[in-house]
Amino acid sequence: MELWLQVLLGVVFGVAIGVGIALIGFILALRRLLNTAEHGLNDILRFVAELRRSLIPAIETWTTAAQQLEKTLRDLEPGLNSFHHVAAVLRTTAERFQSLEERIYRRLAPPLEEITVLVSGILKAVTTFVRFLTNRSRSESP
Repeated sequence: MELWLQVLLGVVFGVAIGVGIALIGFILALRRLLNTAEHGLNDILRFVAELRRSLIPAIETWTTAAQQLEKTLRDLEPGLNSFHHVAAVLRTTAERFQSLEERIYRRLAPPLEEITVLVSGILKAVTTFVRFLTNRSRSESP
């Protein structure tokens, strides 16, 4: 057999062995991946079964709670209507007090302002007179 044929056969066998090793490695990695996927799928199925077992009692409990809440709200409805009535009466009373306050202010504010101006004028006059007397007595006492 010729030398170049032997070298070519050696290279082909080397490549075939490399491909075989790579294929075996790929198969082993694929097997690990499938094992991991199987465990994950088992966990998911276990979770779904557990969820199914616990979901039915939870839905029943939620239904009961919703019915009790509905009954409570129906029982509270007359009380809320009375509260709305009381709130309306209080609002009307507050509006009347505000109107009364505004009328009293309109009646009392102008006379109070006039009295304030008058008292301010009197105080200024008294202050000016006292200063005049104080300055006069200082100028006479040396």
